[in-house]
Parts: sequence; C-alpha cells; structure tokens
Amino acid sequence: MSDDSAPVTRLTRWLLANGGSTFLSADFLLGLVVAVSTAIAVANYPSVKESASTVLFFEAGLGIAVLGVVLTGVSVLVAFLGDDYIEVLKRTPLGVDGAIRPFKIMASVAGLASLLALASALFWTALASWCQTATLAVSSGFAVWAVVGTMQLVNITAKHGEYRSKLPEIRDAFRRGQEERRRAQG
Repeated sequence: MSDDSAPVTRLTRWLLANGGSTFLSADFLLGLVVAVSTAIAVANYPSVKESASTVLFFEAGLGIAVLGVVLTGVSVLVAFLGDDYIEVLKRTPLGVDGAIRPFKIMASVAGLASLLALASALFWTALASWCQTATLAVSSGFAVWAVVGTMQLVNITAKHGEYRSKLPEIRDAFRRGQEERRRAQG
C-alpha cells in the first residue's frame, strides 16, 4: 500500500481541495457561531444545561430528518443526470463530483449531528460538566450547520433543474461552437 492511499494523506488532499469551500461557507460559520454561543449559554445559565437532554433528543431527530431531505435532494439530482447533462457537468471546473459533493458533505454533517446528539443525550448524566458543555455546543453547531446547509442544497438542486431545462439550448450552442471551431481550423 502506497503512502498516497493512507487515510491521513487522503484527508489532507481533501482538505486542501475542499476545506475552504466547506469550512468558510456560511452554513458552517453559522453552526460555529451557534456552537460557541451554546457553550457560553451553558456555562452561564444553569437552566440551559437542565434542558439539554430534551434539546439533544430533538437535535438527534432533526439530524435524521435533515438526512432524509439530503437523500431526496441527491435523488432528484441523479434523476437530472442524463448523458447530455453529465457531459455538461464534466466540462465545468468541479465536474460531476463537484455537483454531488455538497450532498455528500451535508449527509455526513446531518448523520454526525444526529449520532452526536443521540450519544450525548443517552450518556448526559455520566458526562463531566465540561464534557456536557462541549457535547451540547458541538451538537447544536452541527444541527444548525446541517439545517442551513440543507437549505442551500435546495437552492443548488433547483439551480440544477434550471440548468437541465436549458440543456437543449446549451447543446445547440456547444454544437455551433464546435462547427465554428472546425471551420476556423480548416
């Protein structure tokens, strides 16, 4: 097995290629703000910590619901992917993988949000105080990231629908350009 296939190397390559668009996005940053705000609220208001178990079970269910929406969105996108639309996507800077990547990321975020919230709720009373604060904050941040990111996925999916509806025009323009290029080359 070469070093290129090592998990750390794959993660590093992924972070270099996608980290900026993932971790500098509005949905992630809003989730980060909510996580920090939640940690501050838990540290300063005992009533927040008292209701944490209920909030965590809600966030676990929310994560599962969001995952369902993400899976529906990727299903709609895949339904749009006819041979012609795949050819158009291949010619974009991010390619077909770039069109599907946001769905993969949000599915992971929603799944992690749900699992983290559920585990935190189940083991809440066994966790140290600092760990309760951290798990509630991170879980809330992931939940917000998942919800806001999924709202963005709805817009992405709708945009793909618009592009797909314009495919005949795009195909005709592409063919005209190909013909003009051939004529110009001789």
